[in-house]
Amino acid sequence: MTDHDALNSADSGELETVFGGLKSYYMGAASGPFPDKAYELAYDPVQMGSMEDADAVGTRTDDCGDRLEVFLKIRDGRVSRASFLADGCAASRACGSAAVQLALNRSIAEAREITAAAVSDFLGGLPESAMHSAEDWVTALRDGLDRLEKRGGGGG
Repeated sequence: MTDHDALNSADSGELETVFGGLKSYYMGAASGPFPDKAYELAYDPVQMGSMEDADAVGTRTDDCGDRLEVFLKIRDGRVSRASFLADGCAASRACGSAAVQLALNRSIAEAREITAAAVSDFLGGLPESAMHSAEDWVTALRDGLDRLEKRGGGGG
């Protein structure tokens, strides 16, 4: 290995440390690294946006002040469309995107069974300190399902 190769290797390691730190800062305080899928959905969330004709809207404001909204459209007893809005950190956007994707095409009962662990698994495994975000999105999803059932809605 030449001195130039050693220098490039050291520079590469330093760059990875810097970029890794920036990624973690962007995702919010966490005890460990986030998987690539979480970064992907944080930067380019799927299903993000409000839904004017939603059959149900679930909400949650978490302990750190993030405001979460889940929009559900039900057809024939199944979640035919789902979207979300997140006023919070990037990890929250990733978890919101995962939660609504998991809910799509499921029956109401199946959607109610979605867990924080399932959201984490969908993203490739969250650091323990970020699991509260997955839990908050599951709470918002269930809030929407509860509101739907209280109204007697099952989608037709």
